[in-house]
Amino acid sequence: PMSETPLSDLIADHIAAVTPESFARLLGGFRSSMVGVIAVGFPAGAGGGYVSTAEQPISVGLTRHASGRSMVLAFADPAAFARRFGRPFNGEIAGEALVATVLLNPGCEGVLVNSALAEVSVTIDRATCESLARPAVGSEQPARRPRWRFW
Repeated sequence: PMSETPLSDLIADHIAAVTPESFARLLGGFRSSMVGVIAVGFPAGAGGGYVSTAEQPISVGLTRHASGRSMVLAFADPAAFARRFGRPFNGEIAGEALVATVLLNPGCEGVLVNSALAEVSVTIDRATCESLARPAVGSEQPARRPRWRFW
């Protein structure tokens, strides 16, 4: 059976192993996951799917990491996180789109991803976000707009 906390499982695996391979698996899982975020600027009454545009931009809430760095606050496995810790977030975004969002904000130094399994988190720094955003050699992927989901 599939876990209801696949990204949090990868966070736990990485915290236990702390290897380049465990971090690579975590990054792959993050990019393909939906994560909870504190969304700022969405239209009043918005619900369901929403695409951020130049006319109606949406941003994400930032936090100060213990080192003082400004980072996006993200919540792994949002449904499981909400059941265990409550719902401090008001939207969801694909990890891959969140990486792009980080890079659009020059003052943002990465993502702080909170686990749904325990009160632990991992950071994905700006340099790692930059490397994740680079297309693979020989692939030409069109730029994608961040897609949001609110409730």
